[in-house]
Amino acid sequence: MKNVFGKKLYISMMLACAAVLLIPAVAFGANYPVSSDTDISTLGLVSGDTITVASGSSVKLTAPNTATIYDINIICEPDVNLTVQNVMVSAASGNALAFSGGTNTLTLLSTNSFASGSTCAGIAVEDSTVLTISGTGTCKATGGYRGAGIGGDNETNAGTINITGGTITAIGGQAGAGIGGGQHKAGGRINISGGTITATAGLDAAGIGGGAVGSSGVISISNGTVTATGNSSGAGIGAGSMHQAERITISGGTIRAYGSAYGAGIGGGSGNGASTTELGGEIIITGGTITATAGQNSAAIGSGHYAHCGSITISGGKITATLSSSTYGAAIGTGNYGRADASGSAGSIRIDNGDIYAYGGALGGAGIGGGQYSGTVNITINGGKVEATGRRAAGIGGGKGNTNCGTIVITGGL
Repeated sequence: MKNVFGKKLYISMMLACAAVLLIPAVAFGANYPVSSDTDISTLGLVSGDTITVASGSSVKLTAPNTATIYDINIICEPDVNLTVQNVMVSAASGNALAFSGGTNTLTLLSTNSFASGSTCAGIAVEDSTVLTISGTGTCKATGGYRGAGIGGDNETNAGTINITGGTITAIGGQAGAGIGGGQHKAGGRINISGGTITATAGLDAAGIGGGAVGSSGVISISNGTVTATGNSSGAGIGAGSMHQAERITISGGTIRAYGSAYGAGIGGGSGNGASTTELGGEIIITGGTITATAGQNSAAIGSGHYAHCGSITISGGKITATLSSSTYGAAIGTGNYGRADASGSAGSIRIDNGDIYAYGGALGGAGIGGGQYSGTVNITINGGKVEATGRRAAGIGGGKGNTNCGTIVITGGL
């Protein structure tokens, strides 16, 4: 008997193999290395392509219009001077723009935008990398899930970010800082000396500083117009949730800092309840026009909820620190339930000069000093024009429920 079934099976398999051979091969993204000025519209880019800027090169990338290019990545090798003009990139995966290693510059001309995929920063500046952003143009940088707008990817500290010019909007992905660390990581070193910057945090992160569960890093603002907004448990400028400020220095500029329900306007994120052991770092203000506010359980300048405010020193500037109704924190000092160290102190405040208006939380925060049920805060005022109002609390001293306000020394001022 003839094996008809076997022949049919053999013919079917041959036809199937022939069909497979006729299917076009799937093209993986091409890599376009550039080391000189390039109009990227001439590259014929398609989804999955990568532009690699060669190490040590100075390159201007331009586009003829502001149409968004989807699903490409621009990767800069170390020590790159990159200028972008009308470059709009939205990456479904990976970084829209990334700097890795060395000392780099990014100059902004016209209108630019970089939006990255999940876990990636909009503009990545990884640990050990230095990036200086300048120019007359604008840039919007949007992080993917758990990535910073500008700074670290998920689980990555930011490097050193210097901003000297440009109009920049930085939006963190969920758990990423607007400018600073990705989720669980610190803000690195952030220096702002010019430009107009708007930084908005993802969940539990700082507008400028740490990602969710990330410390502030070292932040310095000497000029520019800066608006920073924290989210949920993150500070406007400072740390993400469950961490405190390391060092924040403000010497100039116009700053608006909006904290969250549990994070300070300028300073620390939320603490971790009675188990908090991390102490606040330093907040140093020598100049600038500063408006700071926060939500229900935080200080406008100082600590978040259940946290230590560290050392706050003010020697200049015009400062307005206010809290609205239904809030428990001090305007300058600790948030609700400010945590004390082993000596019983929840922090210290020193004012040598400046024009200061401090208006504490309506439900029990001092103008300058402690939030509701806070540990003691030691306060020294040597000069300046100071107006401090507490509500259900001292103007200068302890918050509601504090039986010991700490040491208060006033030797000068108005």
